[in-house]
Amino acid sequence: MSAPIPNDLAEDRRLAEAAAWRARLAEQKLDSDPALEQWLASDPLNAVAYERAEAIWDEMGELSSTPEFMDLRRGALDIAARQGRRNRGAYRLALPIAAALATLAILGAGGGTWWMVNRPQTYETTLGERRVVPLSDGSQVWLDSDSKVAIRYTSDARKLELLRGQARFDVAHNVARPFSVKARDETVVATGTSFNIDLTGSDTLVTLIEGHVAILDGAGRRSTPVQTRQQFSPPHTVDLVAGQELDVMAAAPPIIKTVDLERATAWEDGRLVFENEPLSMAALRISRSSARRVSVDPAVANLKISGVFNAGDVDGFAQTMSLYLPVRSEPGADGGVVLVAR
Repeated sequence: MSAPIPNDLAEDRRLAEAAAWRARLAEQKLDSDPALEQWLASDPLNAVAYERAEAIWDEMGELSSTPEFMDLRRGALDIAARQGRRNRGAYRLALPIAAALATLAILGAGGGTWWMVNRPQTYETTLGERRVVPLSDGSQVWLDSDSKVAIRYTSDARKLELLRGQARFDVAHNVARPFSVKARDETVVATGTSFNIDLTGSDTLVTLIEGHVAILDGAGRRSTPVQTRQQFSPPHTVDLVAGQELDVMAAAPPIIKTVDLERATAWEDGRLVFENEPLSMAALRISRSSARRVSVDPAVANLKISGVFNAGDVDGFAQTMSLYLPVRSEPGADGGVVLVAR
């Protein structure tokens, strides 16, 4: 005779079974299932557990439709299906495993919460890597080399944060669910548009490619649009038009400037286009795609350069600078180079 299952474990297992049933219906786009109805009728506590699983599922909102969650759910249901083919009686025993993977529930119901609801999904790239991240609502995030973004979708908002690097955001139109990206102290709010955010160096650059965005300061304050002004002082909010870039500087008032969009988005093809760029900033951008760094002596840091370069081409960049600027290249740390006055 087998030992009885402790009440708390039995409750956890029942909730896990209910969660797995809910996941299965969602995956197969069913309203019900005869086997589910039989399971619900077999014990009143099963119906209670299922109501709870449905409530938690609804609370998760859009998270249950994210690619990562759907992959986990699909894998969990595959486990249950394989178990069911081997032994129909074993299907129910596999459900707790399936539920844990499919719904990422916290068993131990005292908290009554789902840890993933408040945990953003993060994506990042390594040196020299660029990738496109498709989102569940049809939006896309283009990540540059050595970049990282955190994403959290809810039923009424799409909230992202660029943690480092550079990214382009192509936003699916949905006025009922604003799309916002936090970058340092700025928050870009859009409903359907394309824009680029660059955190290279100490400046925060927000470039509008098409559509419309509003940019709020760290306090979330909004004021009169400043499209006609070239310079303004925080606290601020600004509405950009396509082809404009907001440059929020660490040691000076923010400014709005008109930019060449082809140049601003060239990084998506692995190119860097400079026009009167300070040598120090150009070197920083080149280095972002390589393990080898280009360092610049302060004496020549403010020399201006123009040209088109391949991202990460440290040697080509250093050689060109030595030919056209009064600098020379010297070996640096970790295989990099140092540009100094000659």
